[in-house]
Amino acid sequence: MDIFLFFGPALLMCFMLTGIHCYLGFHVLARKIVFVDLALAQSAALGLAVAFLLGWEPGTLKSYLMALSSALTASVLFTLISSYKKQIYQEAFIGIVYALFSVLVILLFDRAVHGAEHIKQTLTGHLIWAGWGETLKVFLIYAVVSIIYVVFHKQFWKSSLGQSDDWRWNFLFYALFSVVIAS
Repeated sequence: MDIFLFFGPALLMCFMLTGIHCYLGFHVLARKIVFVDLALAQSAALGLAVAFLLGWEPGTLKSYLMALSSALTASVLFTLISSYKKQIYQEAFIGIVYALFSVLVILLFDRAVHGAEHIKQTLTGHLIWAGWGETLKVFLIYAVVSIIYVVFHKQFWKSSLGQSDDWRWNFLFYALFSVVIAS
């Protein structure tokens, strides 16, 4: 029983991550934007780096909101680019955003005391050390996001398959993806 108390949150977190990321993966493949998750994750990491430099502790609401706002900014960029997909190759733009945000994270953490340790933690995460409280928060966030994806399933698929050019569905897709990544 003690082992479940210790590893239980990490195990449940793995199941939650796998479930929602598999669904998102289908949309990513349909949209042909394979590296969007990395770019959104890197934009969230940039927000965390800024929050850290502002003196906000990792894991706090303020640092989460900074990471989320940074990822949502990237969502706006990806939504704008998706409306020009005939003129601009989306995956190339996503790669540029990823590379640029990666460099910015490294430059920001380079100015911080113990910057190397923070870069390592940002890149590797800490899933094994997830606690029950954190697991519950992620569960609630993923539940809300999943409900939205289920309710508007047809609209998301039309958008992902290119059958709809409504920018609002594209933005909602990227925005919800950002919520998942930032969480």
